[in-house]
Amino acid sequence: MIVSPVTLWKKFDLTQGINAETEAETLTPAGFSAVNVRLDGHLTKSGARVKIFARFTKPRGGESAPALLLLPDPGDDGRELADYFAAKGYATLIPDYCGKRGLKKFAADETEEAEAYGAEENEARQTENAAESGAEESTREAADEAADEARGEEKEINLQAGGKPEYTVYPEEIAYANFEVSGAPARLEGESVEESAWFEWAYVALYSLEYLKTRGDVTKIGIAGVRLGGEIAWMTSLSPDICCLAAINAAGWRSHLFSSRGGKAQEAAGEEADAVRAFVAGVEAESYAPFVKCPVLMCCAMEDNFFDCDRAYDTFVRLGNADGSAIVYSADSGKCIGPYALADVDLFLERHLKGRHIYIPKPIELTMTELDDGRIEIAVKTDGDALVNTLSLYYAEGAGGQISSCRAWQRVKKIAGGELKDNRVSCAVEAFSGAEYAFSYASAEFVNGFKTVSPIVGRKRQKKSGDCVKERVISAGEKDGFAVADYKTEALGGIFLEKESMPETVAGYGGIKGVYSPAGIRTYRISSPRFVADDGAALKMDLYSAKDTSVKVTVETGERGAGSEYSAIVPVAGGGKWKRAVLRAEELKDERTGKSLESFSKGIALVIRPESEDCPVPVANVLWL
Repeated sequence: MIVSPVTLWKKFDLTQGINAETEAETLTPAGFSAVNVRLDGHLTKSGARVKIFARFTKPRGGESAPALLLLPDPGDDGRELADYFAAKGYATLIPDYCGKRGLKKFAADETEEAEAYGAEENEARQTENAAESGAEESTREAADEAADEARGEEKEINLQAGGKPEYTVYPEEIAYANFEVSGAPARLEGESVEESAWFEWAYVALYSLEYLKTRGDVTKIGIAGVRLGGEIAWMTSLSPDICCLAAINAAGWRSHLFSSRGGKAQEAAGEEADAVRAFVAGVEAESYAPFVKCPVLMCCAMEDNFFDCDRAYDTFVRLGNADGSAIVYSADSGKCIGPYALADVDLFLERHLKGRHIYIPKPIELTMTELDDGRIEIAVKTDGDALVNTLSLYYAEGAGGQISSCRAWQRVKKIAGGELKDNRVSCAVEAFSGAEYAFSYASAEFVNGFKTVSPIVGRKRQKKSGDCVKERVISAGEKDGFAVADYKTEALGGIFLEKESMPETVAGYGGIKGVYSPAGIRTYRISSPRFVADDGAALKMDLYSAKDTSVKVTVETGERGAGSEYSAIVPVAGGGKWKRAVLRAEELKDERTGKSLESFSKGIALVIRPESEDCPVPVANVLWL
């Protein structure tokens, strides 16, 4: 049966006592007080109770404080985030919704990250990526084999302390709520939403909210969720006890994840279609948004393939209460939220949980028009009640079927707020004659530190005229077009990147600047129609290091398993002038099979990683020969 969020909410029974027990107080690495909490969840049909495990952390001082119900991604325990928010003056309660994870394997490289989210989604991603590279559609058996090959280092998450499990225990009749069983399916596997892991996870969050309401040291309550936790937060935010929602890389539309706006959607049929429709109606954020009455902040990393950034704004405009709500993109922080978006989180919570008078600007209005000469005109209008510090316009091109997370954005205009006239500005972009689609968005930073964006607007080009042809220069040394490559070791809680990890321009010999990040840099320009390599092309780049070191150059193809990455180690002699490196496609090898890259034109992303974070290696003059 297909149910709406309203009808599903009527099925939640929160009348059972929580019977909360707290364990001995401990100190977090940052010195904040934390306790493990065990409480009863909902009553199952057999009469058993879900046994919820949670961790409560509070800021220093004995006075009452606002609290966050924090739902992290399954790959993170949330403790770093708890310390971060405690330092900002917020208590946090982090309930475990995953239950038994088993020996879940979280890969060391983010290109394999999707393994943590269930076999069904892995198969969908395998199929989509194979289509992108021109391969034949993979079978289920091939996808499963690739998923096995993609698994990384084992990580046991189900810790034991004092004989008690540090995870939520689900009764056997709802064992499907354990993450080791369910993953994060983008469709229903049972007959109804109430018989899904999503329903049980929302129940855990709601009973955890009931616990927060009993604490005398908690004032206002907000909810924040990351990726999978963010999707659960959407389901929970209908509660009248929630003052605000921060949804991070969680925007719904997961059932449409591989139906890009620039390609053909693969429509399900029969029972499969019914399962998808039921999932959309009862689980997806876009269905909950109209019923959410509290203010919402949506933070969206544009390269994260857990959700579709193109459709994030579609969820935002459906909000039942737009007052005090905002949406922001992170374009150069890889799959993470960068420092500007993190500043939005801080200001948003200060307004809605601490009562500070902080104006949250309305989103930017943007239109995109194709001119008679084939150029693309981008016109924007900002909130007239807010003072703009800087405004940036971004542009990208793509081919049909390209997913949004692999788009190569470039800033085409930056203007100071004082140069705006009537809060408006426009510019015309020379479109590449071979580009099938054009995309644009705008981002503004306001004088109060808040940042907001426009919707991502896409258009299929009709007039493929003009003199703009393919470019050989991928980068002359500017950071525009590059994002952080390896976020896991650099990001707070696996999601927030601080400024020192972001791509920056660093001076080398002669004061010449190149782009560098201690976490490596990634660009999708090599799959943009304007920059795609010709067959037989070689890759050239200039590198500088103060001492002897090396960099790892990798081309990602978007496949799963073997054939997904081809790499070469490039030595860099220290001191002196910039060092030139030239690589042929066949010099890049698959580390598992030893097979050579056939052509640079097969790649979707170029990644350059330094050997050591202690030895910066700026990169300049990246181009095709």
